[in-house]
Amino acid sequence: MLLNDFFKITEIANVAEGFTATVELNPAHPVFDGHFPGNPIVPGVCLVEMVKETLAHYLKRDLALMNSDNIKFLSIVNPLENNILKIDFKTRILDEGIFQAKVIMYNGEEICLKFDGKFK
Repeated sequence: MLLNDFFKITEIANVAEGFTATVELNPAHPVFDGHFPGNPIVPGVCLVEMVKETLAHYLKRDLALMNSDNIKFLSIVNPLENNILKIDFKTRILDEGIFQAKVIMYNGEEICLKFDGKFK
């Protein structure tokens, strides 16, 4: 789990069709000792895990990623340059216990991740 160690949720707001979250990265986290020393970059797998854990926090339930139809990493996230990310979630229930999430993650004004996937 990365929540409250690698990142923390600082704000959640409901919007039409979903919610938005603001998260703060921990630039001192040990993952950056290896990715990469002196030039930290958030690994893509951590961005996807942040999506899952933020959605689970919002829904107040454990989730597992079933599949993703589309994941695009569009820009690098360096927590020393900007450690605040905004995440826009459009969610819907497909079947009982199965959630679809279309997500856009922003690093400042720049999109760093687009994600479309299903969780249960």
